[in-house]
Amino acid sequence: MEAVLTYLEDLDLESPVSSFSPEKQKKVHNLVQQALKKDDLRSKSVPPDILRYAVLANVFPEYDVSKTKLILALLTSLEAQRKVHLDYLEGEHPSLLQPDASQLANDEGGLLPSPELKKHIFEMKEFDSDMHEMFLRIVETATCYHAYDTWLNHSLPDFWERFNYYFPALSGTGSPRCIFYKMMSPAEDQRLKSAGMSCLHAITEGFAIAKELNATSELSVNDILKSDEFSTIHTPDFVTRAGGLQAVIKAYVNTICDDHRIIQKLMGY
Repeated sequence: MEAVLTYLEDLDLESPVSSFSPEKQKKVHNLVQQALKKDDLRSKSVPPDILRYAVLANVFPEYDVSKTKLILALLTSLEAQRKVHLDYLEGEHPSLLQPDASQLANDEGGLLPSPELKKHIFEMKEFDSDMHEMFLRIVETATCYHAYDTWLNHSLPDFWERFNYYFPALSGTGSPRCIFYKMMSPAEDQRLKSAGMSCLHAITEGFAIAKELNATSELSVNDILKSDEFSTIHTPDFVTRAGGLQAVIKAYVNTICDDHRIIQKLMGY
């Protein structure tokens, strides 16, 4: 994967229009395919920088709601790697996770990290719950937004397929198929279930509003649902929050990639 990582290093991810152009995405895809043919990577994790590019390519320059399932799968892989980073630190460099780590001359492995490095390592542990909360909020907002968008713009069967996929506990359709559930506790499962209920409530309320508007309009209910008038009257909170998904996702993936570079330094890479 070195060729892929080298190529990504030369891209300016702060310039999404150029960095995530179809040509650049195709180049990255081809490099990944070449790497897969060359190396046996089945037992290896995909480097976070590659996962980050794949995520941001579907988030910038515009958030692609149709790619929500892919985006969340990639983010789940990054969340899993973030947990692996913490496990490594707790197992190999526990002293660096202590509040007074800045006073240490070196850790158990004889490492002599700089004050900046020690601070970053300590913050990886200190902000663990904050990062996980960020992941959960992304999942909550993205799933509700995707389900709601499907209800607005696609068929009812499409909506129920999407809704049942994200919120199987509400529909009784079996165990969760979404990989992000693997990173969630039972209490967090219930939290997502509540988010799904809020989504259903917003749809029920929205349909009632559309029916009321239909009584004095020549537009069909479906056309009203897609109208500016309807979106002005009825905008669920999760739709408003979805407007900030780009910034939140970018901050989340950038932090994990920064942490990964710290881990690489500790491991001597």
